[in-house]
Amino acid sequence: MAAAGVLWACGGYEEEVYSVFNPVYFIDKQNSPFFFGITDSLKKADPLITEWGDYFKQHLTADEVSAVIYYKSLARVDSVYQYLSGQTAEVPLNFPASIKNKLNQKEIKKLYDYFLLAKQCEKFADMPQRSGWDAPPDTIIIAPGLNGALLKAFKKSNDAFIKERLWFQLVRLKYFDDKASIVADSISLAVLKKGAVELMFNKHSKGFPKNLMYYRAMGYVAGYYYRHKQYAQANYLYSLCFNYTSNNLKISSDWSFHPQDEEDWKATLQLAKNNEEKITLWEMLGNENDPGRAIKEIAALNPASDKMGPLLGHLINAAEFDVNNPGFNNFAAGVADTSYSVSFPFSNGHAEIAFADSLNKSAYLTVYNAAILKDVGFNRDIHIVDSLADSKFINRPYFWHLAAGYLHYLHYDYTGAGKFYAQAQKELPAGNNEIMAQYKLLYILLSVHQLKHIDGAAENRLLEPLTWLADLRDQKSIVNGLPFNDALTSTVDAVAHVYQRQGDKIKSLLFNNEDNNFYGSYKSIDSVLSLLNKPNKSAFEQVMLRYYPIKKEELYYQQALIRTCQENIGEAILLMNKAGDDIKNEQLYANPFDNRLKDCHDCDFATPQKRKYTRLSFLQTLKTALDELKAGKDIYNNAYLLGNAYYNISNYGNASLFYAKSVNGSNFYTSNSNNADTTSATITITQEVPERYYLKALNYASTDEQRAWCTFMLSKCERNKYYDSGGDDIPPDNKYFASLKARYSKTKYYSEVLNECGYFKRYVDSAK
Repeated sequence: MAAAGVLWACGGYEEEVYSVFNPVYFIDKQNSPFFFGITDSLKKADPLITEWGDYFKQHLTADEVSAVIYYKSLARVDSVYQYLSGQTAEVPLNFPASIKNKLNQKEIKKLYDYFLLAKQCEKFADMPQRSGWDAPPDTIIIAPGLNGALLKAFKKSNDAFIKERLWFQLVRLKYFDDKASIVADSISLAVLKKGAVELMFNKHSKGFPKNLMYYRAMGYVAGYYYRHKQYAQANYLYSLCFNYTSNNLKISSDWSFHPQDEEDWKATLQLAKNNEEKITLWEMLGNENDPGRAIKEIAALNPASDKMGPLLGHLINAAEFDVNNPGFNNFAAGVADTSYSVSFPFSNGHAEIAFADSLNKSAYLTVYNAAILKDVGFNRDIHIVDSLADSKFINRPYFWHLAAGYLHYLHYDYTGAGKFYAQAQKELPAGNNEIMAQYKLLYILLSVHQLKHIDGAAENRLLEPLTWLADLRDQKSIVNGLPFNDALTSTVDAVAHVYQRQGDKIKSLLFNNEDNNFYGSYKSIDSVLSLLNKPNKSAFEQVMLRYYPIKKEELYYQQALIRTCQENIGEAILLMNKAGDDIKNEQLYANPFDNRLKDCHDCDFATPQKRKYTRLSFLQTLKTALDELKAGKDIYNNAYLLGNAYYNISNYGNASLFYAKSVNGSNFYTSNSNNADTTSATITITQEVPERYYLKALNYASTDEQRAWCTFMLSKCERNKYYDSGGDDIPPDNKYFASLKARYSKTKYYSEVLNECGYFKRYVDSAK
C-alpha cells in the first residue's frame, strides 16, 4: 500500500468470523448498519412503511400499510380497488379486510390512481434477478404512454406526498429509458447534465423535502452518472444519499459507491462542498477499502467526529481476519505475500525448542522481541490508532485505548497491549455490562498468552476467568453480542500449551483434547478416570473438567476396546458394562461370527440374522468361545468363530460399529504392533490375531472342506497384511493361495473360490 494512496483491491472479511471484538458496543447504532452486531430492528426496519403509516395518520397498522404498498401484480391492484370501492364483496387474496372501513372513497381513488401507475413502473424497475453469471439481462420494456401518464398525474396532483412519489417514478423511468436505449459508455459530464434524468431531477427537486424519496431519486441520478463512467460525480451523489439517516439507503449507497483509482478519488473529494461532506466521503472509502487512511483523514478534519468509531471497528475486524488468514488480501489482490511473521526467526518448531532450552532462551527472546518491535514499528494502522487514542479530542477514549491494546496484542506486543488496557480500565463507563465484558474478554486473552508457567497460584488466578468463559459457553451467563467463542478457544489452547510445555499431559489434554495418541494407552485413560471419579475435587479441578468433552462412559468403552485388542475379554466385559446402556446395547449391523467368501459388508447387513448382537453380547459370546477353547472344547468351531470375530472387528470386517464410538476416532486400522498399551494413534486389530485363530482351526479341522475354508480365510489375512504394508494387488508369495491350490483343489469349496474370487482365479491361471 502506498503511503498516500488507497489499496484499491477489495477487502475480504466478515466481522463475525474469528472476531473477539464487537465494535457495536462503542458506536452510536445509527452511525453504521454495517456490523454483525447491529440489531435486527435497525437493519430490517422499513422506512417506506413508516412514511406511509404517517401519511395514513396511523389509521392503519404496519401490516395493513405493508399490504397496501406491497400488494403484488397490476391485476390485483384492480381487484383491491373494486373491493375497497364497494364494487365487489370478495376480499382479494391475502388482503386485510379491515382496511375497507378505515379509508374513505376519496383516499381509495387517489391510492388506486397512484398504484396503477406505480405497478406499471415495477415491470421494468423490479425485474427478477437472472440465475447464472452469463445469463443475459431481461429486455427493458417501458409501456407506451407511461411517461405521459406519469407526467399528467404529477402535474394534476395536489397531494404533496403522492406528488413526490410521482416525481420519483418519473426520475426512475428516465433512468431506465436511458438504460434501455443508450449504450453504457463514457459520456462527458456536460452532456450528461443536459440529459433527461438530470433535468427531471433538477427541475422539481427544490420543491420537495430532502427525505427518503428525495435521496432515492438522487440515487438513480448517481446511477445514471456511474453507468456512463462519470465516477467522481456518481460517487459524490452516492455520498449525499449515504449521509441520509435511513440505514436502508446507507447500505444501498455503500454498495454502489466505488472509486476506481486514486485520481478518480481525488476528483470526488474536490466536489465536496464542506468538511462534513468530505468526512462522509472518507467514511465511505473506509468502509470500502482502507479504514486506517480514512480515520487519519477524518481526524485531520474533525478529531471529535463520531464517524471514526465505525471505521475503527472495521479496522479491528480486518486486522483479526488478517492475523487468522495471512496473505489472504495480498492473494486476492494478485500480489506477492509480503506479510512479516514475528515467529520467523525460530520457525518449524525451533521456537519451542529454543524457548525451553535455558542456554538459548535469552537469545531466542532477544530475537523474538526485536521481531515484534519491527512488526509493530512498520504497521501504519497501529501508529494511527495509537496517536488518536491519546488525543484529548477523541470521543470514547476507552474504545480507542481498548482498540489500540488489541492491535498490539494481535501483533504479539503484549507489553504495549497491557499499557493501553490499563488506560482503558480507568475510563470504562460505569454500569455498562457489555463494555465491561468486552474489556474482560480482551484482558483474559492477554493474561493467558503471557503465561510462562502455571503453578497453584496461577491456577487460583485462572479460576474466575475460566469459570466465566465456561458460563458464557453454557449460557449460564449471557452478555448480548459478546463474541466470546474464539476467545474461549484461544484461551484454553494457550493454557493447554503451557501445561504441555511443563510436561503435564493430563491437564493439557483436559483443556485441549487433540492428542489421539493418549487414548491408545489404558494407563493414560485410567489417570483421567481417577480425576473424574475423585470425590473431593478442588475448585480448579472442577472448572478444568468443564472443558473436557469426554464422558466417563466413553472412557470405559475405550478401555474395553483396548482389552478386546489384548484378548482380555473378561475385563473388556466389565468395562463395557460401565460404558452405559447407549453404548453397550447398540446393535451391530451384521453377525460378527459369520463370514463369506467375498467381503461384502452391505450383503452381511442385509442377511437375515437369527440373533442380533450388541457390543456387550458380542463380547459375552466371544468370552464363551475363548473359555471353551482354553478348556479344549470343540476346538475347531471355537477357533474358527474367534477368527471370524477378530477378522470382523478389523478394518476389513463387517463389525466396524463395534468400535465406531472410539474416543480417538480409532478404526482398528492397521498397525505394526498389537500392543494397544503403546502410544499408537489408533487402537488396532491386526491380521495376525484372526490369522492365529484360523491356523488353530486349520490344525483341528476334520475334513478337507473345513481345511479349504480355513486356508482361504488365511489367504484373506495374508492379502490384508499386504494391503496394510502398501500393496495394492495380491501378495507376491501367495503362501495360502498355493496351499489351497495344491491341497484342496478337489473340494467343493475350492470350486466356489475359483468362481467367486478373481484374485485366486488369476493366480491359478498364471500358475498354469
